[in-house]
Amino acid sequence: MSWRNVMVDDGDHLKVYLDNVEIHKGENKYVIPLSDIGVIVLDGMTTSITTRLLAACSSYNVVLVTCDKKHIPCGMYIPFNQHSRTVKMVRKQVQWGENVKDKLWQKIIKYKIYNQSEVLYLFTRNEEKYIQLQNYITDVLPGDTSNREGHAAKVYFNTIFGNDFSRGIDCIENAMLNYGYAIIRAYITRAIVSYGYNPCLGIFHKSEYNSFCLADDFLEIFRPVIDAYVINYLLESEEEVKFLSQEVRAYLIGILSFRVRFDNQYQKISTVIDKFVLQCFDYLDPEKDNKNQILNIKIKTLEGIKK
Repeated sequence: MSWRNVMVDDGDHLKVYLDNVEIHKGENKYVIPLSDIGVIVLDGMTTSITTRLLAACSSYNVVLVTCDKKHIPCGMYIPFNQHSRTVKMVRKQVQWGENVKDKLWQKIIKYKIYNQSEVLYLFTRNEEKYIQLQNYITDVLPGDTSNREGHAAKVYFNTIFGNDFSRGIDCIENAMLNYGYAIIRAYITRAIVSYGYNPCLGIFHKSEYNSFCLADDFLEIFRPVIDAYVINYLLESEEEVKFLSQEVRAYLIGILSFRVRFDNQYQKISTVIDKFVLQCFDYLDPEKDNKNQILNIKIKTLEGIKK
């Protein structure tokens, strides 16, 4: 199982050496086994990589994330046809029932709001808003047709970051959140493809302009984990964080090694993603019964986060 996530800086050169990635950084050279790597983040405008290494990354199911000039992840290179029965799995995917998809989305949003309420209370101690979010949980309908997710998000972000905050404004909080979301999204996409499914066919997200609708569906349950990880850094930092420095980016990529509680034990979030995605596929599988016993939606956010 892969356990390393690699950030490559501007000006570095990458190539394959036997079954390893060889990174040339100035006069230094680093060699990492491809079998150890889950994600490589390519930062900077002059980083170079060989096509032979791209092919090797496909063989080892390594995801490559590219970043723009502001260091924000803007592209993803994912392996293709890594599952021996991709056609069979995609045919099964298009047959997922609407009712079961709506129920899965309801479960994901309920637990997302639950974790948002925990994050909100941890960092603000605002009991009124905490109770408001808790009340939203019982109102979430199959498919979240009453949009409790949207109402909860407004309360959640405005309570934590202030009433002037919006997810659309250009600020360090949003830059860090977007970076963290992009890293987790890439890893979820990697898991989806490895199980033979297509990341563009979602259970809730359906935009024809989005190639990662299913990854965005599964990402929702992990967003409060990323939020807490980012907020904690901003509070703990000795100096004001103004931009996505190399130190900040390295911290954000490190979230894949962050441990959360799942299945009654602490596990790396990258491991939890693999298990959670597989459970969702089993839940959606029309041939499998006892669906509530298949899916463990309880991913505890806050253990390990210190204020």
